[in-house]
Amino acid sequence: MFPLLFYVIGGDYADPQTERLKHDVKRLKKKGWASSTSETYKTHLQTFLSFCKAHKLASVPADIETVEMYVAYLVDVKKFKFSSIKSYLNIISVLHKSENLPDPTKTWHVKHVLTGVKREISTAQSCKSPVTPRLLLEIHDILDFTCKDNCVFWAACLVGFFGFLRPNNFLVKGVFDPSRHVQCLDLLSHPWGMLLSLKVVKTMQFRAVPIEIVLPRLQQGHPLCLCAPLQQLLVRPDLTQPLFLLSSGKCLSYSGFLKAFRLVLSQLGYYAASYGGHSLRRGAATWASSCGVADDDIQLLGLWSSDCYKRYIETDKSKRINAMNLFCLPLPR
Repeated sequence: MFPLLFYVIGGDYADPQTERLKHDVKRLKKKGWASSTSETYKTHLQTFLSFCKAHKLASVPADIETVEMYVAYLVDVKKFKFSSIKSYLNIISVLHKSENLPDPTKTWHVKHVLTGVKREISTAQSCKSPVTPRLLLEIHDILDFTCKDNCVFWAACLVGFFGFLRPNNFLVKGVFDPSRHVQCLDLLSHPWGMLLSLKVVKTMQFRAVPIEIVLPRLQQGHPLCLCAPLQQLLVRPDLTQPLFLLSSGKCLSYSGFLKAFRLVLSQLGYYAASYGGHSLRRGAATWASSCGVADDDIQLLGLWSSDCYKRYIETDKSKRINAMNLFCLPLPR
């Protein structure tokens, strides 16, 4: 007798290997976006679905009129800037592409509405004020360095500035994860300064090797030299611990850093709300440009994958005046 061969054609029988592959596909799709992108998309999706529900409109497939009204809603009700409107529209594109449906945001009608939005509210973005070396010195002068947490905070300020980094590149958001976040063993001392290894940054998420950030050693006694503050963070028996560890045993989080940063600025008399997480990165780019560092080198230091770094640079008026003087110098009399 032949062994029984059981198979079902067109029935409900599920092959275990096929089901496992489907599960693997779902797992890989979830990893298609960085965790920060997934969180952003959740917010955008909730906003769009709430709009559709309130106005009794279909979200998928969404017709052109629905998308046009959603744009008007983002302008007149949410009061978003143009860059935010473009970002929030992207979730509609994602929803339709995931269902193999035509993307309604790419039609002539929607593009025409967006052109009208640009004319009405412009495309200008409100950039946070840059942190200058002079401001860092002011912060240094009012900190009490007998407090360990102030030392950790100060080290984070210097790493953000000299590393051209966003604070969320090296500080913890959420729960500490050694596969993503900075540990003591990721910091090495060299004669020329410190080398900080990052696992991932926004513009380089798929590197097989760590991303190395060069942090300079300044002349001995310079108040902005970061080597001594960082060396203090390494004085502990377990180098697998988070690098920026507070006296409470908790990590210095991105939100905690930003809160402390704005508190210090308020104490110094600055309008703290005009500063944010990108202020250190923007300040470093602006300072580098004012020092004559080449654009390509600024892009390299800041790990920018495109020329978008140029909008970070706040051009000094004196630099424009000097450029105009050079322009006028050879004019015939």
